[in-house]
Amino acid sequence: KGLYEFFFAENVRMLHIIITASEEIIRERIKNDNTRDKRCALENLEYNLSFLNQNYQDAIRINTDSMSIADTANEIAQHISNMRSQL
Repeated sequence: KGLYEFFFAENVRMLHIIITASEEIIRERIKNDNTRDKRCALENLEYNLSFLNQNYQDAIRINTDSMSIADTANEIAQHISNMRSQL
């Protein structure tokens, strides 16, 4: 049983955020990343994107195509703040 399933089963309030981008942008980011297995990441990209779309439809998705790291962090912080204010 994964962490997500455990929290869901225990009715723990959670915020599930998926940071994404267009497939083209993701491919470019993978190619420019020196810390990952590029071949594996590129070969499995379509499957991984499909898996996320099929299994995590309720997640908040943040498209980072034109966002800086700081912009992305700020948007995540805003979602967290919004969730806390609803408690």
